Amino acid sequence: MSNLGLSVKEDLKKIVQALPQLTPKELLSYWINTEAGEAEMYYKLYKLSTELELEVEISKVFYYLYEDSLKHAEKLLKVYKGLFPEEEIPKVNLPSLEIVWEVDKLSSLLQRGNLEELFDILIENKKIIKDICEYLFTISEEPKMKEIFQWLADVEDGHYAKLKTTREQYLKEKTQISG
Repeated sequence: MSNLGLSVKEDLKKIVQALPQLTPKELLSYWINTEAGEAEMYYKLYKLSTELELEVEISKVFYYLYEDSLKHAEKLLKVYKGLFPEEEIPKVNLPSLEIVWEVDKLSSLLQRGNLEELFDILIENKKIIKDICEYLFTISEEPKMKEIFQWLADVEDGHYAKLKTTREQYLKEKTQISG
């Protein structure tokens, strides 16, 4: 968690300690909101990257991650409605994993052209969330929840790989231009 401030680390610790205490309904609710928040964050980065006329590939990655996160929120909502038909989605009184994303900080990095640090933060975030999903998988007793957390860990791993590849490509191109 090298790029994360102390308050973010404390919030993450609080989240990791609280998540296992949630009911399956609350966990699904929490994760639906997390995926929706992630989609919103990637959409903001996509819009800003197009306004700043950054490399098309960078905008495409943000748009892809926006759409993918939105699909995941919708899939989790469908699972929720399948498991708990006719029941409202409960509000979970727990800080969102969005705190790690610090959208204003990410937007500022994008505006200043500090894409390397931006990608480092996003990549680190994906690793943290994957680790949280794997942890929840190992402690979950309900087979459906285990399945969901395995799927979410795989999703986060895919996003991690996409961001890492994009970062490496960006750095390679940056080196070729300046070198």
